[in-house]
Parts: sequence; C-alpha cells; structure tokens
Amino acid sequence: MSIRKIKDLLARMGGANEAPHLVVELVEEVGSLIDSLDLRIQDLQSIIGAPDLDAGSRSATLDLMVRGLAEEFTLPASREAVQRSREGAPIISFREMADVLVQGSDVARLPDWVIPAFRQITSILRNEHFPCIFARQANYLKSGWVCFVESVETQSGKEAVQRALEAYYDLLARSPRERTILMPMMFVVKPVYPMLSLKAYRDQAWGLFQFLHENDPEPWPIDVPTEPDRGDWSFCYGGMQLFSNVSDPAHKIHKSRNLGDSLVFAMQPRTNFDLVGGNNRKGRMVRNEIRERASRYEGRPPASHLGFYGTPDNREWKQMATKDSEADVDYPEVCPFHAKAKADKADKDPTQK
Repeated sequence: MSIRKIKDLLARMGGANEAPHLVVELVEEVGSLIDSLDLRIQDLQSIIGAPDLDAGSRSATLDLMVRGLAEEFTLPASREAVQRSREGAPIISFREMADVLVQGSDVARLPDWVIPAFRQITSILRNEHFPCIFARQANYLKSGWVCFVESVETQSGKEAVQRALEAYYDLLARSPRERTILMPMMFVVKPVYPMLSLKAYRDQAWGLFQFLHENDPEPWPIDVPTEPDRGDWSFCYGGMQLFSNVSDPAHKIHKSRNLGDSLVFAMQPRTNFDLVGGNNRKGRMVRNEIRERASRYEGRPPASHLGFYGTPDNREWKQMATKDSEADVDYPEVCPFHAKAKADKADKDPTQK
C-alpha cells in the first residue's frame, strides 16, 4: 500500500479491458491507505495532546512518527504489510483494550480479572514520573500489544505465551520499522492473592524464559553467546534478540519494576530498542535520562545492576529479572538460564579486554 501504487493503478485504468479488475484492486488499496492514515492521525493526536510528556520525549516520538509516515506512504508495500493483527492471534492491541475498558469485559469475552489488571498497569504508566519514557509513549499512543495469561507455571500457560510471542513476531514482520520501535509486547499474568515472594515471581519468570528457549523452533543466533555471564549475552527466541524485563508486585523499593498486582513481562526486539537506547552517544543519553528519572521515582541512586549492553561489566540477565535492593538475599548468584548448546562463536568474548 502506497501513494505510488495508487497512482500507478489510476494510470493503468485507461485501458478498458483492465478497468474492472483494477477497480477492485484500487478500492482495496485506497481502503488500506485510509485505515493506516487514520491510525497514524490518532497516534499524532495522542502524543500532541499528552500534557505531561516532556518536550524531549514528545519531539523524539513525533520524529519517529513523521519518518514512519514517509516510509509507509511513499515506499511500495503490500496491503498485508499494514495489517495490525491476524485472525485468532492470542494478542490484543492497547488501542483495542482502550475500547474494552469502555465497553466492559463481557463484550470482549475476556476473563473478569483482565480489565482491572490492564487498568492498573496503564494507570501506572501514565504517571508523569514513571521512568521508562518508551513505555509511557507506547501507552499514550496505544501502540503496544498485550497477552493475558492465567499462569506461567502450567504447560498450557507457557504455550499460550509462546503462541502470542510468535503472533507478535508475525505482526512485527508486517509493520513499518519506524512504528515497531513503539510496539512493545506485554504478557500479563493473572494476579495471585496474597502476593508471592520476590523469589517465587523470579522463579516463574526464569521458568518461562527457559521453556521458551527449550521449545524455540529456531536455532540460537550464531553471533550471540549462550553464556549469560557475558557482557554481550541477550535472551533470544525465534532467531531474534529480545530486550526483556520482568515486573511484579513484590518489588517495593525498586518500584519502577512494579506494575501493580500482576507478574508482567515486557519484550521487544533488541535491534528496535538499540536504535534509540543502545550503546552509543545518543543511546547513553537516553538511558541516563531514564535512570535519572528512576532515581527520582524510587528516591534512591540507580540500581547497581544497571549497565549498557555489550560492555564488559554488563550482565543483561540481572536487568531482566532484577533484585529489589542490595539486601535481596534470595537473588541468584548465577543466572538461572541454561542454554541447550554452546554457540560456535561463544568461546571468546569480544567485550572482555
């Protein structure tokens, strides 16, 4: 779908023999264009109308949107490339969930716990002091995606997460690159009352990551080490590095990792995150801003486990499922993740000088 494609179809309609077929194709192209343009306009209105976003965050988001518009409406692309979801996929967009909040769970046929959990999460993300500016932007734009799961301790629950993650990958492949930067995937687990311990939530989290790895249909990327005690290790699934983090209600001090009563997993392709928060001058500035915001939000210095991906002292696994404080006595000394096999190029760590 593109302006160029529509112009081409209009030019070809001069031939009478081709006209009936081209009319149908033109209608489909125009309809797809209008749908996508409407979505883009809603995105722009959301970010422009966000009263508590700082000028830098608003400017960065608008820049991404404008470049995305240019890419989507001037470059050739198929109609399927802008399809936002597929039939039967176990994921739902933040935008759809916003409608569900108004209509009620009965209309959407969702479990009763889903709406309170989602409302709690989005309310926390709307807090003007919440540290992660990317999560706040995605929340304002309603550009994220979510999967609700009853448990990640059961086989069926883990398989539901796996199916949802694969549906998310499919969605990413059919969406413009600039838009995917603000399309995080969130897995929300049904709250447990009374809440569990930090260790119990962490065990569930690493159990899910281990399950995904052991049932990964694709081989581990050859250029990513499988040993977590490396500065350049990253969790991978489906041949893709993921920027992943875990939030749970037991985090009381490190409260930026507390999104309410649910255990929550946030995932996004690392390549997308590194475009705006990677180990470069601009990325370090963005991460430093987030960490300064976290210090103010939590009322304490930045956590000691926070680092920059690819640097020798970084340990990405410690940023995935974090400790609550230095006094977190149950925090594992070594990463609970165990790779199925060593990668061919994992013998030498280029970040260790």
